[in-house]
Amino acid sequence: MFCVKCGTGLAEGTTVCPNCKNPIPVKKSAGQSVGGPTPAVGQPQPVRTPPAPSAQAQGTIVQSAVRPPSQDDALMGKVLAGRYRLVEKLGKGAMGVVYKAEDAERRQYAAIKIMSSKMASNPDSAARFQREAGLAGKINHPNAVLTYDSGRTEDGLAYLVMEYVDGEPLGEMLKRSGPLPLDRAIGITRQAAAALDAGHQLDIVHRDFKPDNVYLCRTGDGRDWVKVLDFGVAKQTAVDAEFKTLTQAGFVVGTPQYISPEQVLGEKISSRSDLYSLAVVFYQMLTGALPFSGKSPQQQMFNRVREAPSPIHQVNPDLFVPPEVEDVLMKALARRPEERFASVPVRRRERRHCMAGCRL
Repeated sequence: MFCVKCGTGLAEGTTVCPNCKNPIPVKKSAGQSVGGPTPAVGQPQPVRTPPAPSAQAQGTIVQSAVRPPSQDDALMGKVLAGRYRLVEKLGKGAMGVVYKAEDAERRQYAAIKIMSSKMASNPDSAARFQREAGLAGKINHPNAVLTYDSGRTEDGLAYLVMEYVDGEPLGEMLKRSGPLPLDRAIGITRQAAAALDAGHQLDIVHRDFKPDNVYLCRTGDGRDWVKVLDFGVAKQTAVDAEFKTLTQAGFVVGTPQYISPEQVLGEKISSRSDLYSLAVVFYQMLTGALPFSGKSPQQQMFNRVREAPSPIHQVNPDLFVPPEVEDVLMKALARRPEERFASVPVRRRERRHCMAGCRL
């Protein structure tokens, strides 16, 4: 017996699918089941193949035809502040939904992040969203996505207006192509480091630096042009219940695979925390893997508190990395913040090979 909506196997007599909550019709009177009459004796019995699991059964969020339109859908086509018309939904995250919008005043596209109603109902989250929106708006650097406006919808939901970036997230590119050549990885890292450094000069810590917050655009001559997103906009990522004692509210700011050890432990963070996350991303660009083992993101997160990062040659034996590059990388991945770089490395010896920033 299977759910006709999501394909989940069901026990006989089940009335509601435990996976998708779809009502399961009960069988009619003896001799006739739902879906048609019982074949007569002597006729061949049809073979019923259970439907393939739907996207919802596999964990993908889908819009059901019988579900009422969501708030996100209701906003499509609306005009905010008399100038921003929402034309396309770009993505959804923990804080809210991002739309592509037509900016009537600038006569160009913008990206608008609208805070979710769930987050907006939390006074602390709403205040943080507005406060950190102001911080992000202070950063003006060619490698950082510009935040140039903010406000509230008619329903009172906060929103941010950012420059629209026509590019691809680094995370998607790595999934498609795997490890990058050393020179390309260094070029991407240099630009990302420059954006982080611009924030650090204003005492703004990103706190959630990861491949999905690095967009790759292309210059006229085909080179990578990096844009770093979500400066200063904190995200909350739930951790397993057994780890809740490590933070006051059971949450950590950032993405488990990329945050620094001090973020894992709920300690004070600084620019060194961002540079640690940058080093994790650089390591991933070179090897296609993360520097700490673990069967889950949470396990990887806590292994960095207890273990040293895996040497590059063990993860990718075919990759040659100059010793000076690996030395810089391993220093950036040091467990204790004081053992890392205080800012983007600027020594002349490292200019050719390491993560260099805008002060070079």
